[in-house]
Amino acid sequence: MRLYTQEYGGEVAGVVLVDPADESSLLFSTTANQWMKLRDQAKSRVVPEPRLTGPPSSGYNPDEDYLGDEARLLYIKRQKNPEPLGDRPLFVLAAGKRPSPPGMSEEAYRDIRRAIDNDRREAAHLSHNSKFLLDANSGHDIQIDDPKAVAEAVEEVVVAVKNHTRLIP
Repeated sequence: MRLYTQEYGGEVAGVVLVDPADESSLLFSTTANQWMKLRDQAKSRVVPEPRLTGPPSSGYNPDEDYLGDEARLLYIKRQKNPEPLGDRPLFVLAAGKRPSPPGMSEEAYRDIRRAIDNDRREAAHLSHNSKFLLDANSGHDIQIDDPKAVAEAVEEVVVAVKNHTRLIP
């Protein structure tokens, strides 16, 4: 979303993020066998240009996984410009139900969940004109668990754009 806005900013009037992850989000790295921030999974490689031709991918190839490296680049850009959306209306809708992964106790997952929840709150700081809402009744798939909440978030952003008003936190 941030890269798209950077490239095509004139086409982006407002943004709704539904339980977003970002470069600082904690994810489990199967390679390192531990929870790590996405940006810390970088392998210091140059990210190639997207392949626009040729056969589609036939499956996951770890040698072609540049997600950590891309996240590191986004992190560097965010350090230089912490509010890349400027004054565009931004609504961040976050999941309130975040159960522990299979095989992990609630107690062991508590600090990880806290960090993940904090990441979602921090996403609202990408704009000077933002609103954050924790949907207590939804998991990560808020669009399925509570489609009305997503529709209302979109509507609030559209109204703010049309009326040139600020979102009410």
